[in-house]
Amino acid sequence: MDKALGKASSWTVAESGTVVVDEDTRLTFTLTDGVIATAADLVCSWLLAPHCLHRAIAVSVAPVGSAAAAEPSDEPVTPSTKLKAAHQDAANLLWQAGSTVLRAGVSGSGAVAGAELLRAVHVARLAGLHRAATAGLTVAASLLAAQTGDPAYRRADLTAQVRELLLVCHGLRTGTGDTAALLGVARREFRPAGSLRLYGLCTEAVLTGSGYAGS
Repeated sequence: MDKALGKASSWTVAESGTVVVDEDTRLTFTLTDGVIATAADLVCSWLLAPHCLHRAIAVSVAPVGSAAAAEPSDEPVTPSTKLKAAHQDAANLLWQAGSTVLRAGVSGSGAVAGAELLRAVHVARLAGLHRAATAGLTVAASLLAAQTGDPAYRRADLTAQVRELLLVCHGLRTGTGDTAALLGVARREFRPAGSLRLYGLCTEAVLTGSGYAGS
């Protein structure tokens, strides 16, 4: 799987928005708010689809998206707030994924390790671990940059990102440190304000190195 990622560099994007793999194979993406939301949103015309390598390569080399953050509670989070079992379970899962990356290194953290990390990030988001999820997402983005030969990849940056991820997860797992800082804060969704409206023209989905996304 990891050795096949380089094949994506020879694929082209057609005017219709589909990806041309070869003369007989096409990949069709259906995006929801700029991201692939379900497995059915990526269709391949190859004979063995959907269990084909083309789809696996496509989702492995594609930029990591970010779903809209949940609306935070009106009740402020204070340092005395106790962590729930769901918080610690999500932190444990993210800790294990981050530890796997640390042990394997960049060269050993292939598509499987990246997928496990993203799954843990998703669980952390659902549990409300905003800072930990962001840290995990930055690590996943840096690993992808390293695998695809992105010149923006910096080993020192990845080192700092992995350290941040493990430090936050350690604090959540052990219940030590400022709870509010460890949990982080979710971004609020944009809403209409009276007669004012904000419309995006010619927008494009953007994922920053900090783990935040927008358009």
